[in-house]
Amino acid sequence: MTIVSPPLTSSDSPGLLYLHQDILWLIFTFCAIMHPQSDNQTPAVDTLRYASQVSSSWRNLLLSSPSLWGRVINLTRLEQSPEWLEEVMKRTGDSWLYVRAAPDGEMRDLRFEDDFVRSFVTHHWKRIRWLDLKLALEFAPMTEARNWHRLLNSPSNLRYLKAYSIILAFDLFPTQSPQLECLELEDDDQSMMHIRREDDLSTSPSPIRLPRLKCIKIKSCNLSTSGMLLTVLNRVVPADDCLLNFYSPSAMPIFCNLDSSAVPLILPKYLGYAKKTLAAATEGVNALFVMTTFRLDFVVSLSPFFSEWPDDDKDDNVAFRCGFEWCDDNLRPASQLIPDFISALKSVQVKEVKALTLVISGERDQADLRKTIVEHLFQAFRSIEYLILDRKTFYSLDVLEGSTDFGSIPTLEDIILCGCDPLAPEDLARLPLRLGGSHATRVHMCPDMAAVQNFSSN
Repeated sequence: MTIVSPPLTSSDSPGLLYLHQDILWLIFTFCAIMHPQSDNQTPAVDTLRYASQVSSSWRNLLLSSPSLWGRVINLTRLEQSPEWLEEVMKRTGDSWLYVRAAPDGEMRDLRFEDDFVRSFVTHHWKRIRWLDLKLALEFAPMTEARNWHRLLNSPSNLRYLKAYSIILAFDLFPTQSPQLECLELEDDDQSMMHIRREDDLSTSPSPIRLPRLKCIKIKSCNLSTSGMLLTVLNRVVPADDCLLNFYSPSAMPIFCNLDSSAVPLILPKYLGYAKKTLAAATEGVNALFVMTTFRLDFVVSLSPFFSEWPDDDKDDNVAFRCGFEWCDDNLRPASQLIPDFISALKSVQVKEVKALTLVISGERDQADLRKTIVEHLFQAFRSIEYLILDRKTFYSLDVLEGSTDFGSIPTLEDIILCGCDPLAPEDLARLPLRLGGSHATRVHMCPDMAAVQNFSSN
């Protein structure tokens, strides 16, 4: 968190005033970080300003460090003080700029005021390395949305781009930022601004080369354009250890027309990129597969177990995710989406995953489909040691019924059942064999999914 203190005098802390300049500069670099949770309340740009008023030596050092001032361009703060913005920009010299324009508050509570942010970003576009945007364009003319589309798709020196907007994520996907290392796009769940792109992004077969891109995080609430985004992601040529976090929760039935044909290409491609990161994991790697009436979600995480449902604000450990959610069962895209997932799993082998959590439910007439997808999951993750099932999964799979098993997992050591009724001794004895284990595989009963984390620490 950025700390702002009143100016010190020589009698307050004389030792601090005479620190070696290298140490002071290191301290100032920590002050020059715009933390997303706190920078609007305690702007780093103001912290540097106060620090420059402590003593003449501190001021001289800070004024001779344009790169520090270039890292604290919080337009939400600086828009309020045009004179201070002008002075800060003078202090940046010709250094790279880190720009943040993300006002606090819910998107629907914000209103478009003017084009101040876009004008600033446009003017300094070639100097911007890091850009964090929250584009509240409600009641803005469509031309403003088009201007942002053109800008973000023009040649840039960006290394980091984060944009949360009522413009659909597909329309803001950048294609001409070869130095980009991290891309985060999210559209609001009430987004209606869909621009007809001026390029052929969703239809061109040519690759999109982003050789430094190591992190892609996309949350799009429009299933119709999510299918196009998947096609684009298949064209992207990122770094060979790129991590993908793709999630599409549709809030409106009119946006439930999903083309999932790219799913069989996306899963093996980006799971392949993630393997380098998974192989270096120190705490373990686990996978979560969710298939319910309104959701299909597949997550691979750098942690021993899932202790809670994946949270968009707590997903730093996600190495791969491809998930969809829809709000109307009559318009659900699952009829083709699930077969596409099954097709994708046929070409996936991830030996790094040690724990697999299944959350599966649905109509009884889909029993064969559920069994098929579990069989393919067992084939894809043949090195798992822990298998976790919640109550609905255990009963919807009819684990103890039927004459055929779900497959074989030679490494399976423990099966954890969460929230299930006690089993008879004879059922406990044959359960491991039904679920791919052996007579040596242990079965544990946990009260709920949260208790699995306690199991992992025992």
